[in-house]
Amino acid sequence: MITLLIGVPIYAAIGTATLIPLLVYNDFSPTMIPQTLFSGIDNFVLIAVALFIISGAIMQASGMTDEILEVADAIVGHIPGGVGATTIIASGFFAALTGSGLAATVAIGSITVGGMVQRGYEKALAGAVAASGGALGVLIPPSNPMIIYGVISGTSIGALFMAGLIPGILITASLTLVMYLIGKRKKLIATDKKFSLKRTINALWIGKWGLLAPVVILGSIYSGIATPTEAAEFAVLYALIYGFGIKRNVTLNNFIMAFRTGALTASIMLVMTGVASGFGRLVTMYQVPQKVGYFIANITTNPELVLLMLVGLLMITGMFMETLSQIIILTPIFLPILTDLGINPVVFGIIFVLCIEIGFLTPPVGGNLFVAVKIADASLMQISKAEIPFILVFLFWAVMFIFFPEIVLFFPDFITSLR
Repeated sequence: MITLLIGVPIYAAIGTATLIPLLVYNDFSPTMIPQTLFSGIDNFVLIAVALFIISGAIMQASGMTDEILEVADAIVGHIPGGVGATTIIASGFFAALTGSGLAATVAIGSITVGGMVQRGYEKALAGAVAASGGALGVLIPPSNPMIIYGVISGTSIGALFMAGLIPGILITASLTLVMYLIGKRKKLIATDKKFSLKRTINALWIGKWGLLAPVVILGSIYSGIATPTEAAEFAVLYALIYGFGIKRNVTLNNFIMAFRTGALTASIMLVMTGVASGFGRLVTMYQVPQKVGYFIANITTNPELVLLMLVGLLMITGMFMETLSQIIILTPIFLPILTDLGINPVVFGIIFVLCIEIGFLTPPVGGNLFVAVKIADASLMQISKAEIPFILVFLFWAVMFIFFPEIVLFFPDFITSLR
């Protein structure tokens, strides 16, 4: 924690904190350090993270974002708070293409925030809506944090993707409803276009390639035709065909920048995952899960109460820790405890990711919050205050998933029953 506070890169801070105790551990051979780091990154699934980012960058360069926005605007743009609702729904669609919360906030928010302000939205509210919609990027599959959690915990990434679909839809609908109620209370005017069935059908036709992308890509995973990595490869191919063959507006520079962004992100993920493997070995050697589990058992052994305690803890850590560091540090500690209590790792993964979404929206480290501050030109405190109704939506569903895990497991169980 000290190294993180003084600005040391996350991988170096966690690596140092892992390396020193391992070296002083009596039964630990130094040769196991490189072996542990390599075994942590020797996972084919990690390629999917880079590929989904590359596909999202190409799709954004091709103008697919604008088409998705037009579809959302045609459906809900006419209602009170319509531009905000459009932002949330479009962010949900874009999340299904990129798996990144920050990418959704930047791509959608940079387009819609100005329109919201022009229609009487307070700058803080406009920024809060963009940040909240962007947070959907880590829950609606494909999700990069889900991939990392799956690798570290040994949980099926396909099952995590399937489990995140219904919660993602429910939270998107809930955020849209909250935006509608805020719009009605504040008398926020809708977009200057009335609802038109003709316009909606036309928007759906023009945006068909963007709308079909998540259906085809995720459908290949859910049906068992492709693994997450193979689906990510198909996503890149889909984006290239659309950008170079159909729209023909993606330049060579866009193509190179997309692959550069994907490569840089993948390299960070690889280093962090390797460090996570070493950290997992450390907490196992020092029996940290057992000690924490014993401490929790003295308080309660009720699975729901334990998960509620963890949600409270994750909300606090989310205020100070970046997404990857939370997954790397906390998963090896808490997952064995929860497994012993009979809690499904998939359910915990969804709740974990949902708490990460809340962390995106809370100061002082909330990534989406800082992007929204820049886009909306409002203060951090103003946007943080405007975020409260949306944060309550995320928190409500986190509690619902604790007491009704069937909501999370319904779709994975349904797909499994069909095979």
